[in-house]
Amino acid sequence: MTSTSTSGGHVTQFNDEHIKSRSLWKDVLFRFSRSPIGMMGAVIVLLLIIAALFGPQLATHDPNMDMNFDLRWAPPSLEHYFGTDELGRDMFSRIMYGARISVQVGLVAVSLATVVGTSLGILAGYGNRWLDELIIRSMDVLFAFPAILLAIAVMAILGRGITNAMIAIGIVYIPI
Repeated sequence: MTSTSTSGGHVTQFNDEHIKSRSLWKDVLFRFSRSPIGMMGAVIVLLLIIAALFGPQLATHDPNMDMNFDLRWAPPSLEHYFGTDELGRDMFSRIMYGARISVQVGLVAVSLATVVGTSLGILAGYGNRWLDELIIRSMDVLFAFPAILLAIAVMAILGRGITNAMIAIGIVYIPI
């Protein structure tokens, strides 16, 4: 027996015996490899992770201190791959260093939200009815606020800093 799937205007026929014989992860990888948008997203994420891991080694200039006011808003060149900003700093170096912080914030915030949200979900599912109601109403309160407003409120309570920003983002995504 065969089944037909349409994706992006392309018609693909799958053999049911072949699909059933594959494991879940092999099926996911098979379908993912057929998606050009998914592959492009994977390439972008991979480049971001490489920039985060090897940013300081790949950077050609100090991202904050190498200011050259004569080169303000310079276009891309062999010396400055992405050009320069309003203070004459190399944009490529700034992106390489900034990728490390971006990946760190994303991983910590998502990990915090996943661990706390999953734990609360398990407690709500297996706990008493009053505990379930308490957790659900607390999540409803978090959902009631716009995400950016909730993050600003958490940052106002905790103070400035990247660590507090990661906590604020994690708290915003706990109900999700």
